[in-house]
Amino acid sequence: MALPFHGRGAAVGAAQESTYGTAVSRTHWRQTISSSAYRKVTRNYRPGLVGVSSAYANRATVSGVTECGGSFDHVLTYEGSGLLLYHAFGDSSSAGSAPYTHSYTVGGLPTGLTLEFIESGDSGSVAQVAEGCKISRMSLRWNSPSEVALMSCDFIAEDISAYASAGSPSYGAGGLDLIGHQLGALSWNGNNYDLISLEMILDNKLDRRYKLGSRLTKEPTRTDFAEVTWRAEVEWENNNALTDFRAEVQGDVAVTSTGTGNHACTFTLHNAQLWDAPKGVDGPGPGRQTLEWRGLSDGTDEGFKIAMTNDDSDNIAN
Repeated sequence: MALPFHGRGAAVGAAQESTYGTAVSRTHWRQTISSSAYRKVTRNYRPGLVGVSSAYANRATVSGVTECGGSFDHVLTYEGSGLLLYHAFGDSSSAGSAPYTHSYTVGGLPTGLTLEFIESGDSGSVAQVAEGCKISRMSLRWNSPSEVALMSCDFIAEDISAYASAGSPSYGAGGLDLIGHQLGALSWNGNNYDLISLEMILDNKLDRRYKLGSRLTKEPTRTDFAEVTWRAEVEWENNNALTDFRAEVQGDVAVTSTGTGNHACTFTLHNAQLWDAPKGVDGPGPGRQTLEWRGLSDGTDEGFKIAMTNDDSDNIAN
């Protein structure tokens, strides 16, 4: 009996497509923590009363559209995250020279990505290639001072190939992780908040577009305004957040992660309003609050911006 495949050696490779749904060679590789890519064909019962009185269940189905997508998690790094950040946000630019500051802001999404999911380091057919991929939802999260920051991406794909032999991943230099203890205090409306945990979510509100004549989706597009949400867990040290919540204060929320050398990253939630600030009591220890902000557009700032500083001149390939 053959041995099962193992998750050791799993990776995801990415490359930017010039034509939606036309796969290109993967040049940008990330070591994954977990991934789940799927391809399924919807099936519908064929209508009709069958014509046999003894038939008590449906007797036929019709193969419908093909639905592809999935998700993957990896470590957020000061270098190496640019391509995926660009495809999650839509707009990107660079300034400076050694070090460079790369800005990622919410805008029109690029054409698409080709993604390769290597699901095992074992030999054999262990990899799938997804074409026409769009990042529908991105989450950045810090769980503790001792842990690295994680980036999670949900994606919609046009199609995913059958399992085949894996490509050859090539990774950049290590040691560039964003770590929880590098994250400074979060600032909003003149007050600073020391963080226990933090999550940033960008939901692009994408949906598939099926048309007669094909089982595959056309290029997915936004069906609503993009939504940006930050959730911060803090200790209840004062009533500043509750006071601002009651006053319906609006303003930018910002926090910076400072690494070694020239590595730094500032995250800004524009025109933010505090949507929720629950404060429960569940024991004799320090009280905690979970603060939830939503970012808004003002016609110039589009709710969410990341300014990544590093030594790489390319804002997309870095």
